[in-house]
Amino acid sequence: MIKEAVMRILALNGSPTMKRGMTNILLDFFLKGAEDQGALVEKVFLQKKKIAPCLGCYSCWVKTKGVCVHKDDAPDLLRKMRKADYLILATPVYLDGMTAQMKAFMDRSIPLFKPQFEIKNGHCRHQRRYEKMPEVVLLSVAGFQEMDNFQGLVKHVELICRNWQTRFVGGLLRPTSYLLSMEELFPKTVGIIKGAAQRAGQDLVRKGSFDKEDLDAVAMNQFSAEQLVRQTNKYWERCIEAGRWPL
Repeated sequence: MIKEAVMRILALNGSPTMKRGMTNILLDFFLKGAEDQGALVEKVFLQKKKIAPCLGCYSCWVKTKGVCVHKDDAPDLLRKMRKADYLILATPVYLDGMTAQMKAFMDRSIPLFKPQFEIKNGHCRHQRRYEKMPEVVLLSVAGFQEMDNFQGLVKHVELICRNWQTRFVGGLLRPTSYLLSMEELFPKTVGIIKGAAQRAGQDLVRKGSFDKEDLDAVAMNQFSAEQLVRQTNKYWERCIEAGRWPL
């Protein structure tokens, strides 16, 4: 009997707040669903890794054939990435994009490619050094209410996937992210979000795509804009009084 291959998922959490952050709450919901379907999941906090910025020296292209001059944690993560079927890029929105931790790792993906060009889908691209690249999922949270706050980040990840010559599966996006930490106050709403995120994780393993209904449920709106502004400002005033975050 031929043993069915286990699906491998590598989740990179680029939030500097790691386990305390809303990114991690949503990511754990999602990964629970994937694990329930038998996927082998590994989550990595980039904040805990030493990842130096790319020097743009091109040594990995012209001297060492895919080996970076930096001796840090990025090469091991790239090896894990090459073995994965899916790569989850989990990051909060920082200034309309990804965090510095996530961007540093993205820039260090250069050794996976060669300097030579080729035409792919009518566009100049660098040749891939390895045949296998994981498909990519974006998971992100934002404090603001409007979904257009994710536009720049989503577009950036779409373009990264085009450069990597791999498929962008889609984005699991949560605005008004601090609601995720208020399950005691809003158990029904957080329960709906949790269930939808877990179903999305299950669907990634089962069919490699997401249902729009689940993506919409993850992004569901709980407050009016006026309520959000009022409650958020009260919270930050309390943080300023206490001199710490979170409370």
